[in-house]
Amino acid sequence: MPFPVWFKPVPTTESLVYPALPEPGCIHCWWLPYQRGQARTPLLGLLARYLQVAPETIVLEYGAQGRPRLAGPLAGRLDFNWSHSGQHAAIAVACGVQVGIDIESRRRRPRMLELARRYFAPAESDALELLDPQRQETAFWALWTGKEAVLKATGSGISHGLHRISFLPRLNNCPLDTVDDRPATDWQLRRPELDPGYSTAIAWQGAPAEVTIYRMDE
Repeated sequence: MPFPVWFKPVPTTESLVYPALPEPGCIHCWWLPYQRGQARTPLLGLLARYLQVAPETIVLEYGAQGRPRLAGPLAGRLDFNWSHSGQHAAIAVACGVQVGIDIESRRRRPRMLELARRYFAPAESDALELLDPQRQETAFWALWTGKEAVLKATGSGISHGLHRISFLPRLNNCPLDTVDDRPATDWQLRRPELDPGYSTAIAWQGAPAEVTIYRMDE
């Protein structure tokens, strides 16, 4: 039985909240408004709350494929990953596990099936082609965010290739099948419904975990 996903609203006026670090077996996911030009400000602000430091003291370094992590005196205190699309951002925070998250606005993209043929496994694009346009759009973004979340959790990123992550092409559900041609038996993937207009995926390698969603609404 999968671990639960909990939703907790957090008013933006609660600017002095210092959340406790996630316990083992728990992952925190924050859903918040985002505007162009904010760059990493929301990310650094949230990390500062967890670490109880000033945002300007946080130093990040980047892996070979661009995955950010804490550096300096705060190195290793927690793991995080973030994604933004449209008017929202999502930030995943965990301890003892490397987590990946991706969100995408469910917008209709021109040549969606052409993109699927180019970047997805043949069985995945074949399954997409059987769907009506509305379900096809939803399934496309579910596959895209699932693949990208796993790639971000591995630290390799999208440049490693979406085709390296494969899903079983079931029309009503697409469970994770393989990661780099190996069975994904020790991988976890959650798809919480954070907003009707968005597709979201959270991924990590290891044991199942409880996911708590903190909604910071405008």
